[in-house]
Amino acid sequence: MSTIQESFVFDVGSSSLKCGYSGQETPAAIFPSVSSQASAPISIDSMNDESSKSVKTGNQDSQFPAVLLDKPRRPSAIDFDSFRPALFQNGESITSTSDLVGKNDIEEDLFFHPVQRGEIIDFNEYEKLLHFAFEKELYTNMEEISTPVLICESPSTSKKERVKVAEIMFEKFRVPKLAFVNSASLNLFCSGRVSGISVDVGGGVSHVVPIFEGFALPHATVRMECAGQDITQNMKNILASRGLQVSTEIARDLKEKFSLCSLVKGATTLDPSLFSTLEPHMVQADYELPDGKVVTLSDHERSNCLEILFDNQYDCKSLHDTTSPDSAESDAALADGSSGSQFGASTNMYKQDKKDKNLFNKKLADTRIVHRGLGESTAACLAMCDLDLQPLLQKSLVIGGAISTVPGFADRYRTEVLRCVPNAINKDIRVIPDSFNREPGANWQRKYASWMGGSMFATLDTFNEVIVTQHEWEDTREKEIHRRAV
Repeated sequence: MSTIQESFVFDVGSSSLKCGYSGQETPAAIFPSVSSQASAPISIDSMNDESSKSVKTGNQDSQFPAVLLDKPRRPSAIDFDSFRPALFQNGESITSTSDLVGKNDIEEDLFFHPVQRGEIIDFNEYEKLLHFAFEKELYTNMEEISTPVLICESPSTSKKERVKVAEIMFEKFRVPKLAFVNSASLNLFCSGRVSGISVDVGGGVSHVVPIFEGFALPHATVRMECAGQDITQNMKNILASRGLQVSTEIARDLKEKFSLCSLVKGATTLDPSLFSTLEPHMVQADYELPDGKVVTLSDHERSNCLEILFDNQYDCKSLHDTTSPDSAESDAALADGSSGSQFGASTNMYKQDKKDKNLFNKKLADTRIVHRGLGESTAACLAMCDLDLQPLLQKSLVIGGAISTVPGFADRYRTEVLRCVPNAINKDIRVIPDSFNREPGANWQRKYASWMGGSMFATLDTFNEVIVTQHEWEDTREKEIHRRAV
């Protein structure tokens, strides 16, 4: 039996970076996956000046993003405000952008996300995040990294992105061994399964991925550009509709503390059982703003912010005012053609003629344009899987991501799936965690499910079969990287 060497596990998402050691139950460090546009105090007044549109940097030679320096975040911490650089308004220090009630979201000008919607858009800043994690959080000797590295990669990661990350790891950090594993597979593996459907609602993107024997089925993967940041924006818009303008930080805090998931769409009152899991001070949704004003959220407002995940008619792009009228019309036309009626009418999801089936699959694949609710996305995922695999996959719908921890989310998701899939098979649908049949090994900490799955996987003998060594990289470059990626 081969000796298992301790490994580093990295999960770099759209909103946070999680890193730690294999065999551990929680990440050693979690911090926002952002880079700062400024390392010196910035005046809010100067940011309104057109000439100051690109924020000045106090130290151009700064090795790490200033927003992260000396601000480690451990799993027990929940406050992001310690990462915010000092701001000044009228000569007075403001410790957090949350203090700016009614102001524009100036943090959008201060921070840049190298990973957006699950895709790496700036590899230089991405490298800085990794460097910071290695040196400041994992206390690694950057001159000689002798520990293997496991990267949890997004299900929609392109080969080009994978090669670039491998290049950074092997040529910049000189890691001895490297492995890429699909985060959806790890999310499922964390629950003690190797086959099923992984439903991961992240910070910037959501994925519904079928997994068979530990391997993802890319042809049936459904991607939704609707996730945590869109729910935050929706909460912000809900508050704006009642005349209350708040910053994104406050909207995010309200979402994380008070959001609940109703069992049916548009519910004005919530099931009393949802409140049984809450702490006493969270039952009544009273939130004190920095100016002293107390805001009380109604049950409808607490649950309505999550409706964009389940409603097929929502256009998440319109939440951020980025969709043109022409594109909105074309998206709506596509959405009308991909309604839930395609799933529930027949007991056999493949009883279509060839022409209709090709059109159907074409629309399913166009997940960047058409937003589908999680229920319909799951039905689409099942429809694209082989008929022989469907009975196995539908018995293990494993949900993950921070949003999945919202009270009532699992039950609502199950309701939506049952509504969208054919009646002949929906009786076998099982969502994990199951509120009725709790089982050992279910995701008890779903916020970090992908990282935890990577931590578990890196301790197995199988891990040695998927790693690529420094010598193999020098000899074959990307060929071996793609061949061994799980």
